[in-house]
Amino acid sequence: MKWHKISTFISILLITVSTGLLFQKNILAQDKSDKIDELLQRYHDYGQFDGTVLVAENGKVVFKKGYGLANREWDIPNGPDTKFRIGSITKQITAMAIMILQEKGKLRVYDSICKYVPDCPEAWKDITIHHLLTHTSGIPNFQRFPDNLQYERLPTTVPKTIERFKYKELMFSPGAEFGYSSSGYVLLGYIIEQVTGKSYEQVINQYIFELLEMKNSGYDHPRSILKHRAAGYSRENQILLNASYFEMDTPHAAGALYSTVEDLFLWDQALYTTRLVSKKTLDTIFTAYVKPGEEWGYGYGWNIGQLFNRKLVSHSGAIDGFRAQLFRFPDEKVFIISLSNYEQAYLFKINESLAAILFNEKYEPPKKFIKDTLFQIIKHKEVVSAVNHFNELKDKHPDDYDFSKNQLNWLGIELRDTGMLDEAIEIYKWIIELYPDWWNAYNGVADIYRIKGDKKLAIKYYAKSLEMNPETWYAKEISEMLKMLTKKDN
Repeated sequence: MKWHKISTFISILLITVSTGLLFQKNILAQDKSDKIDELLQRYHDYGQFDGTVLVAENGKVVFKKGYGLANREWDIPNGPDTKFRIGSITKQITAMAIMILQEKGKLRVYDSICKYVPDCPEAWKDITIHHLLTHTSGIPNFQRFPDNLQYERLPTTVPKTIERFKYKELMFSPGAEFGYSSSGYVLLGYIIEQVTGKSYEQVINQYIFELLEMKNSGYDHPRSILKHRAAGYSRENQILLNASYFEMDTPHAAGALYSTVEDLFLWDQALYTTRLVSKKTLDTIFTAYVKPGEEWGYGYGWNIGQLFNRKLVSHSGAIDGFRAQLFRFPDEKVFIISLSNYEQAYLFKINESLAAILFNEKYEPPKKFIKDTLFQIIKHKEVVSAVNHFNELKDKHPDDYDFSKNQLNWLGIELRDTGMLDEAIEIYKWIIELYPDWWNAYNGVADIYRIKGDKKLAIKYYAKSLEMNPETWYAKEISEMLKMLTKKDN
């Protein structure tokens, strides 16, 4: 009898403790959810984010909410079911399709691409599918071609897009370096179509979206009626506008898909299983084959690195009117997806802050963009007034604004894009005074001199930028620009 009473007491005690721990856990989860909402609301209030965010831990959604409007003309809000263009997040889905086809015996990633591309150029004979997947083929990125803008507005076909870069000189020998190239992923889409006899869209739907019940994802056809599709927006000359029309035939397997935060959570969860491919193939996908930076590498459609001393696999997406950022912390089973229909949204910083909240790390709260204030002063007065105001605000309100060099670079870009070229040059020369060792400032002013037709000064500043930044893949593009300008002079 005495033992029975003790046993009952222990049982009650255990129930009380476990209930208390569960209550405490729920309180902590709610506290993090409130912090996430507060952070995102502030970004939205500052005009830096419209879109939808979903956060999950251990297979459970702990936060999802929309901010701002999916359609500003009809005042339709963003929500968890809003469909956004996801840009280059498409690449990881294309990579998965390639690996599915490898498991089905349709191809091998170490095959030469000339096995699948008719009239293959001699320069491509040593390029493999693996090189395309890892951006190490050396094929130049057609999105950087000077005439690219006109192609983005017109219907086209995959073979026609391939013709645009098929006979261009390689940036480097296959496998020698990293050079991010959507050309490679368009070729992957073409190879998928060649080996299956189906369209890229049909293959993605059959082998991935239908299997995972991703019913709100697909290939974005602008003329199709698509319920809950967000309209894309951009800011030019400080005025919010509808984003430029973009014909989705061009990005194809490199960036033509749309999705929702809820569907991409289904995608995330599938990557912990063997529903799509084997564990061995998943390990192959998430291996960093090349390391363009000290802290990150690239696998098959994924950036692989660390954040807060935790493994992070991620990718961003950018297409006219839209931005996307996907974070996966596989060891902690944390997933963060931010989709935005505002072209100027900087989602990496947002996702980084959300991860910091989840992991109890420090993060910088949202700040107002100093570039917006300075732009208005330059527009109505002159650059020197903007510089003086910058110094005054930095002295009196150091915590209210983002005074970073990136803000000043964006200011220079906005001035350039609105035709205020002389003012943009003044801004970049000021940036160079503040940050004499920053290669991007020299690159920015070189771009403007090129636009103005001053090849001599453009070459001078491009050369300085390349001298300061010789190791990264972006330097290769600067080098190509130098060669182009030099050829025109000769």
